[in-house]
Amino acid sequence: MLWLAAAVTCGSLMVILDRVEPHKLAMFSLQRDIGLREFAMAHPGRYGIGDVAGLAGYLMPPPVLQLEGLVADKPFLERIRHQQPLLQALDELGVDYYVTFRARRSADCWDVREPDEAGPHSPVMRAHLCIQPVADIGPTGDPHHALVFDIRQLRRAGATAGSTPPPISGSISP
Repeated sequence: MLWLAAAVTCGSLMVILDRVEPHKLAMFSLQRDIGLREFAMAHPGRYGIGDVAGLAGYLMPPPVLQLEGLVADKPFLERIRHQQPLLQALDELGVDYYVTFRARRSADCWDVREPDEAGPHSPVMRAHLCIQPVADIGPTGDPHHALVFDIRQLRRAGATAGSTPPPISGSISP
């Protein structure tokens, strides 16, 4: 019951912040996280979310895998330490939808890394996604929209191409 009281308190605080200054980053975050919850309710599956996944992961229906490593087990931390290609990790962990707040556009593709907030010399998992997001969630004025990628598209593309390697390995950046 303590978690419920904390959730109600946080929600009430966000409503107050909205009434005082609606363009605060905290309000953008709450609106974005509620939008992610609504998307996940309409699109069931296993979600993998990078940095700033805390509230979104709490609000969304399970299962949600947090990819930043803060609440990870040792095998997942080893994936990061060994810089496993992100798409390989998502595939092996059965992730259906990948959510990122900091994708970088690269021509018609997107470059992503997890954990994104890692320092310049820290190990990260990387991917080069050449699919378009199935959702762009964020209120007007929010500098950090949540982009949702349907990782199953990559699996289907690999299966229809008749390839013998793992279904999504062809989309991994070098």
